[in-house]
Amino acid sequence: MAEPIEHRIAGIIAATGRIDPALLTPDAALTDLGLDSVTLVETFFAIEEAFDITLPFDLGPEVLTFAYLCRLVSGRIAVRA
Repeated sequence: MAEPIEHRIAGIIAATGRIDPALLTPDAALTDLGLDSVTLVETFFAIEEAFDITLPFDLGPEVLTFAYLCRLVSGRIAVRA
């Protein structure tokens, strides 16, 4: 059985942002967890590669929560399928 998307995304964020995955609650804003703009770009690239999708880079970091990113990735995967 495949690992849930949320767990895969949490692992990528934790690795690129060097943060504890336990901090990734649904409403956690990624910038509040210490991810700066460079780290967010690195994280997006890693997610794109892992899921073979393209993400928009024009998102306002203040609205980019873990739950929103998971929904965005799930939506991109669904469109690709």
